[in-house]
Amino acid sequence: MEKRLKIAKKLLSNTGIIMISIDENEAAQLKIICDDVFGEVNRLCTHHIQVRFGNKSLNEDNDWQPVMEYVYIYAKDKQNFSANKPSEPYDLSKFKYKITELAKGEIIEIGNKTVTIFKENEWKIEAEKEGKVGLLKETWASGSIVRQSGTAAEFLDKYLIKRKKIDGLNVLYKIQNMGDDGIGYRYVSGPKKIDAIRGKFYTGVPLSRLAELKKNGISKKTRPIPNYYDFSGDFGNIRHEGGIPFNSGKKPVRMLKQLINYHKRKDVTVLDFFAGSGSTGQAVLELNKDDEGTRQFILCTNNENNICEEITYPRIKNVISGYGKNKALPANLKYYKTSYVPRINTDEQNLNKNLMVNIKNLIQLENGIEIDDKLIKVYLDESSLDKFSLNKNELDQCEKLYISSDILLTSAQQKTFEDYNIEVFIIPEYYFADEIIEVA
Repeated sequence: MEKRLKIAKKLLSNTGIIMISIDENEAAQLKIICDDVFGEVNRLCTHHIQVRFGNKSLNEDNDWQPVMEYVYIYAKDKQNFSANKPSEPYDLSKFKYKITELAKGEIIEIGNKTVTIFKENEWKIEAEKEGKVGLLKETWASGSIVRQSGTAAEFLDKYLIKRKKIDGLNVLYKIQNMGDDGIGYRYVSGPKKIDAIRGKFYTGVPLSRLAELKKNGISKKTRPIPNYYDFSGDFGNIRHEGGIPFNSGKKPVRMLKQLINYHKRKDVTVLDFFAGSGSTGQAVLELNKDDEGTRQFILCTNNENNICEEITYPRIKNVISGYGKNKALPANLKYYKTSYVPRINTDEQNLNKNLMVNIKNLIQLENGIEIDDKLIKVYLDESSLDKFSLNKNELDQCEKLYISSDILLTSAQQKTFEDYNIEVFIIPEYYFADEIIEVA
């Protein structure tokens, strides 16, 4: 597992994240390994996922009923990743209060601030039926908010609550040079009862929200991502998702869409290197439809028990073509079967043929293209390339040419390819890493 995670880390982009689902039997060990590979500082969250209902019997011989699984979420570099947090339209309904000053009030200095004090009968507050820009929101100054430095809640807690014996009850304080709403001051009301220790403060719509409303007609407010989710209903109805039965490790599409959507970019490549039924592929396609994204997916499996041919691939075809009541999600699908070139191979021609198959697959995967040997050609040896460079019919059809870094183009070949507008690409050395390079 540790070796696979190290490979996964190399595959991640600088803004990439990895999400690993695990049950409680291996959760502790996996966290230790992930902390070591990715760095504990790069752990973003541990999601607690309820996967079955607590009253559903699975094993009558067991005194304990496990209902939870876990998803570890790590970034390659936490400093480079900013989560796509849930958002909702900024709520103006609470901005419905209007305060009227009925007297000049008493002006004094409190806590290095100029404060106007309005006694109980020197001010009034009215509530409109609907909230809107230009009115105020009422908030209790309590809890953690009073510990936020520079806020009206902190000022009330620090200086004003203790003044009730001096100023009286139900007093309004107007604190100058405070707030982010452009009004220029904050209204704060003192306690209404002698034993009260809390008050309220009143705020307008922040300037940043006003700018967004003016520019876009809407302002969205984000909220933190919680670490508990109940997907027990989704797991319970998962059997026929994708139009194929699969009972071992299948994950709900709704859960996977949520996890994938934590990344803000809509053009990422999603890699599932433990693909089973292909749920990740369906989640990517559905998410693209939802938000007009251009995400791509790569699913890898060891094809144990022919799972790729019989489960994964048919499932993605179902999703693309449509199945049951589910409409088609048109997409391009390419299926590759990979294998290692044998270490011991003395047949030069056979070696070149085996390498060519692997190299073509890698080029197609990395560039999202299909090599048809007409528009796009690949050459690993100079003799084959020489023949091609003299064949006018093939040159006329070709648009892109991939060649081994060992091949040195002659000046005549360079001019020929330029004349025929053929783009020439050098096959990266990392294609020949590990087992492949040992054969070469």
